[in-house]
Amino acid sequence: MAQGSGHGAQSPGLGARGHGTICERNEKRERNMKKKGQSQVIDMMIAFSILFVALIAIFSFFSFYSARLQENIAREDLHEKAFTFTDILLSEGKPKDWNYSNVQIMGLERHQGYIEPGKFNALRFYVDYEKAKNLSGLNGFQFYINLTKFDGSAIGGYGSVENVGGKEVISLRRVLFYGIDNARLEVRIWRGETSACTCQVGSRRCAGDGSALEECTGTYPTCWSVVQQCAQGCVIGGVLPAPTCGGIE
Repeated sequence: MAQGSGHGAQSPGLGARGHGTICERNEKRERNMKKKGQSQVIDMMIAFSILFVALIAIFSFFSFYSARLQENIAREDLHEKAFTFTDILLSEGKPKDWNYSNVQIMGLERHQGYIEPGKFNALRFYVDYEKAKNLSGLNGFQFYINLTKFDGSAIGGYGSVENVGGKEVISLRRVLFYGIDNARLEVRIWRGETSACTCQVGSRRCAGDGSALEECTGTYPTCWSVVQQCAQGCVIGGVLPAPTCGGIE
């Protein structure tokens, strides 16, 4: 009986050890699960960081590509404007024998390869710069035309004389005849709105209706002021040539 009692007394000890083992296992399992959860959180953070960096890289790439694409489109548009405008100038114009009052297309040629001095002077001294831009589809752009002889002597220029520093300028050159002289025509075009006088201070022109002689003041936006009323109309002549009154009131 004593032995039986002794054997029965051992059971609680075994039960306690078994219970302790189960608790240890549970704690170990919880620790493992906790570590696993922490590891998953870290993995997710790393994954999100990689994704964020990748998105930034993709966005930067497309932003750069888009900016370059827009620059190329703008450059192609500028080239197209320059070639189209040059083609307009190197045509007979519309009407063929146009003047300042009826010009629709301001072509300068008498026939292919020959600039008509009368048309070039009519453009320089009669046609308003903004009107010339509108006729040529150059709103939002500026231009300057320069005509010189082969020996470098100037024949004349027309257009904007603003400083274009920092702006992209397309320049086209053509070799042709001006009257009987060999000449070079240079056409320059760039983007920009008119914000200053496009005439050289002191230069003179005939008013649009030919009734007066005007002089460039350089004061924007009027730029020109009447210096003489012309009773018999303003005419262009002289060595330069220069505009003068046919008769003074």
